Amino acid sequence: MALATVRDGHLVGLHLLVQGILRQWLTAEEASSFLLGLATLLKVQPISGPHVFPGCAILLIAESHLSVHWQGTPKGIACWVDAFSCKEFNAVEADAWIKERLGFVSVAPSQVLERGPVSL
Repeated sequence: MALATVRDGHLVGLHLLVQGILRQWLTAEEASSFLLGLATLLKVQPISGPHVFPGCAILLIAESHLSVHWQGTPKGIACWVDAFSCKEFNAVEADAWIKERLGFVSVAPSQVLERGPVSL
């Protein structure tokens, strides 16, 4: 399994950010299962975790990290998902899977950032 995507001698990858309002609080088991399912979908290699703390969970992957954060707000249970990988993945498929799996009541437009050569 390739741990990174290299193009023209540079590591490339994606950073997917999804945020919305959840129907209900995530349990530790749900957060862990969600992150492991996301890792399977993205075909990345977990190396540590999932580590679950009050309001957040993180899975370290050989390619970078996957995380989910949640907290109560006046509008409901806000949730943020972060999938950052040095290996490219299908962001449209991942975005749809995340939204379906977490069952958001409402969502903001997702963001996809391409990771590539840095120009300073």
